[in-house]
Amino acid sequence: MRNIIFAGAFFAAIFFVPTLVQAQQLSREHTITIQVECIEAARAIINELNGHNLDAQVSFHDEARSAFFVRRVDDWAFRHVQEVLRELGEVTREHEHARFLGGDIAAANTQIYVLSRETERLATLMAASRSLNVLIAVNDRMNDVARERDAAIGWRNMLLAQADTAVIHIHLFEERYFEPPAPQTFGQRVSDSFFGSLNATRRTGETLVVFIVRVSVPFAAWAVTASVVALIIVKIVRRRRKGKKNEANQS
Repeated sequence: MRNIIFAGAFFAAIFFVPTLVQAQQLSREHTITIQVECIEAARAIINELNGHNLDAQVSFHDEARSAFFVRRVDDWAFRHVQEVLRELGEVTREHEHARFLGGDIAAANTQIYVLSRETERLATLMAASRSLNVLIAVNDRMNDVARERDAAIGWRNMLLAQADTAVIHIHLFEERYFEPPAPQTFGQRVSDSFFGSLNATRRTGETLVVFIVRVSVPFAAWAVTASVVALIIVKIVRRRRKGKKNEANQS
C-alpha cells in the first residue's frame, strides 16, 4: 500500500508540478485609462502601490492635464493593484494581455544544458590533447561557448524576471469643470447688442479702408508712372517743334 502511495506521488510530481509551474510563467501587461478628479492625488496613491515606475509623464493640452505611468509590480500583487487603480476614478478603457513564457524558458534551459555539456567535452579534449594547434582551437571554442552560455543565462534570467513581475500602463485624464454663465438682464442684453453692433460697424469700416488702400495704391503708382511718361513725351515734342522753328527762321 505504501509503495502504491509513493508511486502515485511520484507520477503526480512528474505530471502536475511542471504544469503548475508553467501556468505561472506568464508575462502580464495591463493597460488602463482613468478619468480622475485630481492627478496629484491619483499619482500619490500610485506611488504608494507595490512596485516602481518605469516611466512617469504629466502633460498639458487645452488647459487640461493628463498623465502617463508605466509601473512594474510583483506578479502576486497584480490583481490588488488593478482593483486599487479602478477605484481612482471612472475607467474609460481597460485591456490585459498575457504571454506564456514557459516555452522560451525551456528553450533557454536546453541551450544552457547543451553548452554546458559541450564545455565538459572540450575540457576533456583539451586534457587529452598534446597538440598545440588543437589546444589553441579548443581554447578558442571554449571561449565562444562560454559567451554563448552567459548570453543564454542572461536571457533566461530576464524571462524569469518577466514571469515574476507584471507591467501596468496607466493613463490618467483630469476632469474639466465648466461653470454655466449667469443669466443676463434686459439691460445687459441691450448693452451687449449695441456694443456688438458698434464693433461690427468698426470692423466693417476698417475692412473697407484697408480695401480702398489696397486698390488705390496700384492705381496711384500707375498714375504717377503715366504722368512722368507724359511729361517726358511733352518735353520731347516741344524740343522737336522748337528745332523746326529755328531751322525755318535760318532758311
